[in-house]
Amino acid sequence: MMHPESKLQFRSIINRPSAKVFGWHLRPRMLERVIPPWEKISILHSEGRPNRIGSNLVIKSRFLVLFTTTIELEYAEYEQDERFLVRALSGILKDYAYETMVNSQGLNPENAYASEVIDRFKFSLKVPFFIKAYLLSSIKKRIARILKYKHDMIERDIDMINKYPFEKPLKILISGSHGLIGKNLGYFLEFMGHDVWHLCRGMGDNEKTVYWNPKTRECDPRNFEGFDTVIHLAGENVGKGRWTEKKK
Repeated sequence: MMHPESKLQFRSIINRPSAKVFGWHLRPRMLERVIPPWEKISILHSEGRPNRIGSNLVIKSRFLVLFTTTIELEYAEYEQDERFLVRALSGILKDYAYETMVNSQGLNPENAYASEVIDRFKFSLKVPFFIKAYLLSSIKKRIARILKYKHDMIERDIDMINKYPFEKPLKILISGSHGLIGKNLGYFLEFMGHDVWHLCRGMGDNEKTVYWNPKTRECDPRNFEGFDTVIHLAGENVGKGRWTEKKK
């Protein structure tokens, strides 16, 4: 049985139609979009979305500063335009269940563009009892911050989607796509619905990778054909080290 301290609910009103708010949760790279930049969380594997029941995702997260844990999750339940449920298959969070619900019932009937988003968590921890209370408190605070970030992101993203509609997705090549800016830009463009490819110096397993070695000039020119846009972000990391005249 779940203990009261292992439950958390976060709810807010989003001033957008419920269908668009729920649809936001089904877009590609949604998970990467909701991870705040200060969080040490990464998506190791994601084979599906909430509307694909049985599909799995694996995340890695840091906790207690020095330790990391890996958690395998499964999309377990789904109701179109209403709710979906995620359960843990393995990892530190025992009996983990995360449910997202979107509805407009009970709100001001004159405002058809308002939706209520409710995120519910239930979990217990597979840890020694002497650190359990501290970890529960820490995790609940952490989840609340992430959900606040997520709910703020929903409204801004929907506005961006409405502002920049397109008939056909762009095929985009990005260099420096593993840096802080390039990585998040790539996630955003995929989330918007574009076809994003990565210009890399190594031969990766990613099928959307274009190989180019700037030192040996080794590349296949045919792989550079057909792109609508190229975004060049490779070079010195502007966020690392002191901003000296030499670095500029």
